[in-house]
Amino acid sequence: MNLKIFQLINNIILTHSGSISDFSMINEKFNVYHFPMIEIEPIDLKKMKLKDYDYFIFTSKNGVDSFISSFEKKYKTIKAICAGKNLYEKMKKLGFEISYNCKYPYKEKLIDELIKSNKIKNKEVLYLTGNLSDNFIEKKLKNHCKVSRKNIYKTTHVSVVNHELKKILSKNICILIFTSPSSFDSFTKKYKIKNQKIGAIGKTTMDHIQNNNFKVDFTPKLPSFNDLSKEINKYINKIKQ
Repeated sequence: MNLKIFQLINNIILTHSGSISDFSMINEKFNVYHFPMIEIEPIDLKKMKLKDYDYFIFTSKNGVDSFISSFEKKYKTIKAICAGKNLYEKMKKLGFEISYNCKYPYKEKLIDELIKSNKIKNKEVLYLTGNLSDNFIEKKLKNHCKVSRKNIYKTTHVSVVNHELKKILSKNICILIFTSPSSFDSFTKKYKIKNQKIGAIGKTTMDHIQNNNFKVDFTPKLPSFNDLSKEINKYINKIKQ
């Protein structure tokens, strides 16, 4: 691809379920479009008795938001465990009592630290997550504590084809941004990736995309919207030099 074509790459397609404001750090000179590929629906857990558990594990913003939608202000009574600086700051601001935080936003790191600390040894622990999450946490903790899992939100693919997006893709070389394997899967079911560049938020999403025989052009060092935004700016500025 020659330099002239590279210089045309300033169209960015966001596919996550949140708001376009999540990527407010992207350079204002670039054209940013938001076409969510997945929908997040909270699952009502109001009948669940919080007092039955000693600790509650959260690994995502969606899990926290869905939990609050079920329990309103009762969430301030639980002992929460979370992974990553951004999730920790969000939960502290909301009023959660954080009993343990892993500064790295990775499930593997969190579980490794929890086991080494013995904080939840033989305790009743509930992992709150989405229907598409793997069973890594349950498997790793099953011999360490009394771990249970409840899906507190459901992820579904957006089924409708957006003709505006199809038009943009047909006329422009875009940077496609994926923040989850499910958003990538939803996208590829409806649209073709041809001559597009791909940015992924982290290793899990990157590995999934590459296992489907697509190249990931960049990922941030830490899996956050802000870090990914900075990487988008850096990538576009680099290819325009």
